[in-house]
Amino acid sequence: MSASSSWSGRTGSSAGQARSSSPRRFLRGGARPPTDEIIAYIDRNGDRYGVEPICEVLPIAPSTYYGAERRPPSARALRDEELKREILRVHRANFGVYGARKVWRQLNREGIAVARCTVERLIG
Repeated sequence: MSASSSWSGRTGSSAGQARSSSPRRFLRGGARPPTDEIIAYIDRNGDRYGVEPICEVLPIAPSTYYGAERRPPSARALRDEELKREILRVHRANFGVYGARKVWRQLNREGIAVARCTVERLIG
């Protein structure tokens, strides 16, 4: 590549193309609903229709459903529940006007080590 070539540095687009006006979201939702939502649906309707018939219609294997029911909550899920309470406490203590950045800073001032992106994820 010569120094005079105009490489845009963007993958998948040439130098003359404009970017799409719609922003792309990282890890956006896929073609099916989240597994947690499917499991909650089966929990609500399993007595009426049965687990296996529901699993035949929905994109989930019965073993996935039963595995999720028996599996204990992950460390992340447990930590998220603790942090949600702390985030809500800080938010309410500041008249409900603190956003993710200020909540994150206040939590760290109080000695609760948490990443800003985690606070953003739990607030959103």
